[in-house]
Amino acid sequence: TISVFAPGANGNVAPIRQITNIGGVSGNTACSDMVFDPTGNFLFVSCGLRFFVFPVTANTTATSAVTASFQDNSGATSSGLAFDQGGNLYIADQFHNDIRIYQGPIPTSGGFHMPYPPIGSMDGAPGGSAWPATVDPFEIAVDNSGALFAPVWFQNATAGVADAQAELAMWNGTNVCNNCIPNSFLTGSPFTTHAVEGIVLDSAGNVYVDNLFTNVVTEFSQATIAGASLGTTGAVLRTLTNAGVPGSAGMAIGP
Repeated sequence: TISVFAPGANGNVAPIRQITNIGGVSGNTACSDMVFDPTGNFLFVSCGLRFFVFPVTANTTATSAVTASFQDNSGATSSGLAFDQGGNLYIADQFHNDIRIYQGPIPTSGGFHMPYPPIGSMDGAPGGSAWPATVDPFEIAVDNSGALFAPVWFQNATAGVADAQAELAMWNGTNVCNNCIPNSFLTGSPFTTHAVEGIVLDSAGNVYVDNLFTNVVTEFSQATIAGASLGTTGAVLRTLTNAGVPGSAGMAIGP
């Protein structure tokens, strides 16, 4: 269920509207992320192998609210979604251990669209090797210049990842490419535990990541991340402790 709350809502209040039974539509209750399309009129929701589109005004069961859905032609399983300024859609694909790019505009009507092939992908560990099968990209964020950011879990130290269990990867450009390795890597604290999932950017381009085990949000400047190599911790701007309940994996910045 997706619940919408009025601005300023606080405490145990009822939502103003809901989209219910999304799991019943998808056949998979593991819906993991959602994002508004560039027009702000539609909400994209990732549910395992399928992606669903709802009007932002929807207030009904998902079976009647959904206006479109699509599925990758190779079985991508998404954990994170982000649009760039050009309307291209990026998904963090845990099945293929990469980040896939789909050319916009993404359909918001017309029912089920499949196959829906990606036009490129982001991939790679330091030194140009592919991410190992033990990697899990989670949430992703794209800034106004097209730079892409992704916290990545490595379940063990392989493929040149040294002893870091996680990293923040950054791709500088807006060019679509295949198996592009990141331009920058930020490791060290707070990436010493493989529990960094959420990421969000503010209007100044600062990057916030959260650790669902330690319940800490850490803020970095984008300039610190750009050009960083593996092993670079980066200058921490702020550390917000007890920023949420343990196990929280997503963040957003209000208007």
